[in-house]
Amino acid sequence: MMMNGELAGFTIPRLGMGTMALAIEGRPDRDTAIRTIHAGLDAGVRYLDTAWSYYLPSKPGTGTAEDLGYGEKLVRDALASWNGPRDEVLVATKTGYRRTM
Repeated sequence: MMMNGELAGFTIPRLGMGTMALAIEGRPDRDTAIRTIHAGLDAGVRYLDTAWSYYLPSKPGTGTAEDLGYGEKLVRDALASWNGPRDEVLVATKTGYRRTM
């Protein structure tokens, strides 16, 4: 039996999914990543963790991110294309730092 918890006024299962590995170096292709998020949601995940810094780091010496915000956009697109109850899903994100290496 899965216990529920409360976070930010939402009652959610104590089963969450971090999405960093779907967005940084070694990540799967976009379609596979979205299918992975869908599979988690279909299995009962209602808490998704992401960050605007989940992206490929800048090329050395350039300081320019190749795809800043990729992780958040990936979660957005996965939720938009999922046929389940999106209003039950809580998305947490973090900001304030940039990956350069």
